[in-house]
Amino acid sequence: SIAEKKEYTMNSQIATDPAVMKKVFTDMQTVAPSDSYGLILGSHASGWMKGNSVQSKAFGDDDGYNINIPDLADVLKNSFSEKLDFVLFDACMMGTAEVGYELKEITSHCIASVMETPALGFPYKKIFSYLYSENIDYSAVCHEFISFNKVNKAWGTCAVMDCSQMENLASAVKAKLSEWQDALSSVSMQNVQQYGVNSYKYFSYDVLDFFRELGGKSGVAETDLNEAIASIQTVLNEAVIAKECIPNPSNSSFRVDEARFCGIGMYIPKEYNPYVANKTAWNSYYERSISWYRAAGWADLNLN
Repeated sequence: SIAEKKEYTMNSQIATDPAVMKKVFTDMQTVAPSDSYGLILGSHASGWMKGNSVQSKAFGDDDGYNINIPDLADVLKNSFSEKLDFVLFDACMMGTAEVGYELKEITSHCIASVMETPALGFPYKKIFSYLYSENIDYSAVCHEFISFNKVNKAWGTCAVMDCSQMENLASAVKAKLSEWQDALSSVSMQNVQQYGVNSYKYFSYDVLDFFRELGGKSGVAETDLNEAIASIQTVLNEAVIAKECIPNPSNSSFRVDEARFCGIGMYIPKEYNPYVANKTAWNSYYERSISWYRAAGWADLNLN
C-alpha cells in the first residue's frame, strides 16, 4: 500500500494543557481513523514526580508548563475509547512501577527507560517496523534502542511493562512488604541499585534488588533468597516482558549492574529511606497523588 503523509497544525498553545492534548488526540483520530493506536511521547520528563519538585520537569515540559502522570492518564482515558496498544516514552525516567500502574487502564504496554535517556532518543527508522506489527516484538524494540546507544557510545536502559499485570505486581509487593515489614528499618539503601543521578538521585530503586536486600535483613539465608523472593520475581516476569541495558557504558555516571536490573524501579518513601527524608515535595506528592503508594501497601505500613 502507498503511505500517505498527513500534516496537522494548531495555533500556538500550551502542549501539555489537558484540553489541548485531548483536542489533538481526538482530531488525530478523525484525520487518521484506525482500529487501534499506539502513542509516542517525546519530551523532558522526571518519572512519577510532580512538575517543578526537582530541578527539571514532569512529563512534557513546554516552556515551563508540564503535566503530571495522573493527569496524563486522565487525558488519555478521555481521549481514546479503547486502550492504546502501547505508550512509548522517549523521555527520561518513565520506566517505573508508579508510571506503569497509573497507566494500566489506558494502555496495554508501556515502553520506557528507568534512567535518564540520551538526547539522541529512540532510533525510529529501526523500530517503526516492529511497532506497526500486529504482534509487536517488544524485545526487539528494546534491543534496537540499546544497540543504537552502544554504537553512539551512550548509556541506556529500556523495558516494556505489560500494564495488565501491574495490579498483580502491586499485590505481590504489598504482600511481601507486609511479611517483612519488621526488617524495613534495617535495610541499607546504599546496597540497593538506584537509577537517578544529580538532582534525581534516589527517585527510583530496582524493584527486585530492593526485596533482595529486604529479605537478607529479614534473616533469609543468601542461599534461600531466590526462593524467598520468588513471588516478586514470578510477577515481574509477567509484568516486565522485555528489558535490556548497557551495564558498563563509557560514561561511568550511568553504570548499571545488569545482574541486578529487573527493568523497572520504584520509589522508597521517607520512612524507610534516609536519603529522601528531606524530600518534602517528593514524599507529599507521592503519598497524596500516586496510586501505587496505596496499591503497593506503603500506606498500610505507615498506619502500623
